[in-house]
Amino acid sequence: MTTPERPIALGLGLAACQKGLSVGFTTAAALVSEMMEARDERRIEETLCLELLGSWAEQSGLNLETGARGAAPRYVREAERLMAEQVHEAPTVTDIATQLGISTRSLSEGFRRFRGITPHDYLTARRLDGLRKALQEAPPGETVSTIAAALGYVNLTAMTVSYRRRFGESPHQTLRSRPKAF
Repeated sequence: MTTPERPIALGLGLAACQKGLSVGFTTAAALVSEMMEARDERRIEETLCLELLGSWAEQSGLNLETGARGAAPRYVREAERLMAEQVHEAPTVTDIATQLGISTRSLSEGFRRFRGITPHDYLTARRLDGLRKALQEAPPGETVSTIAAALGYVNLTAMTVSYRRRFGESPHQTLRSRPKAF
């Protein structure tokens, strides 16, 4: 391994330009070349810092990817609360946005930015969670169709596909495997 002519200096930025000007480059190409090296060195510095931070966070048990998602604005948290409260009424994203006095677009942007999903996907997941709970707690004699209809599901085929994708089993299998009452 050969030793470079000069060590890599971190944080060059303006200092590289000043260095170049003080040395007195003979051509514009030499100045541009030096500035590009400085830019590449800044990228290396940034990458190195990000990797070190990520490694430290991982060893500390921190998740830097979802940290900002926990600090969602009030309207996102309120939307989540409303969706949980009204899950059995099958509200639309527009209904939730209207209740909050914001646009559907603002609600969607907030969910994407702070939760990493759309409000529709969040609402669908909450509805499916509610359906699963209802199936697990259903009294004998109940059917998937009656439970799903009571929760506002109209298209049972689409509901079954979504349910299987989320839980790895059909709603009928969940209903069959619930604890039997004595």
